[in-house]
Amino acid sequence: MNLDDHAARAGLSTAQYASLLEMFVRATENDMTRLRSALSASQLERAAEIAHHIKGAAFSLELEDISEAAKTLEARARTGVCPDAAELADRLSAGLASVRRILPGT
Repeated sequence: MNLDDHAARAGLSTAQYASLLEMFVRATENDMTRLRSALSASQLERAAEIAHHIKGAAFSLELEDISEAAKTLEARARTGVCPDAAELADRLSAGLASVRRILPGT
């Protein structure tokens, strides 16, 4: 992921985009804690709602890998059966870690 390229596609300066990514990372870290809690409690509808929130935020920032993983998790959780939920949550965490690595000062 290239910070400058993503910023340009979004029509923002690199600093503006980085600021949005920092907010995204903080919010999504909280969402991931809630998501894993919901999954461990087999609360799939709640997990779907959290995944939906992550999907929308990631999509708006053009974070395709995170958005797609969240989309898949949301869809499967809404069916009430999601045997690969932990794997999908891990994909979300890995995507979040990738974003964190490109942020200035991290």
